[in-house]
Amino acid sequence: MARQRQTTPSKLRLVTETTDEAIARVAGTRKPDPRLADLVRQLARQAARDLIGVRTRAVRNRWDGRLPLRRC
Repeated sequence: MARQRQTTPSKLRLVTETTDEAIARVAGTRKPDPRLADLVRQLARQAARDLIGVRTRAVRNRWDGRLPLRRC
């Protein structure tokens, strides 16, 4: 097995500067990007499917006599 190198930074600092012009440009957009709306919709659907799946498995496990895993 190859040895893993420790080449990733342990801390990352991100500094952003905004101008009034950039804020006005973002605030002035009337219609959101349709690709972004589709992505958000897709992520929401996937989260809902995952939640239903977790609950369904928990119910099945109770009927099988097994205890569901607890979240910490």
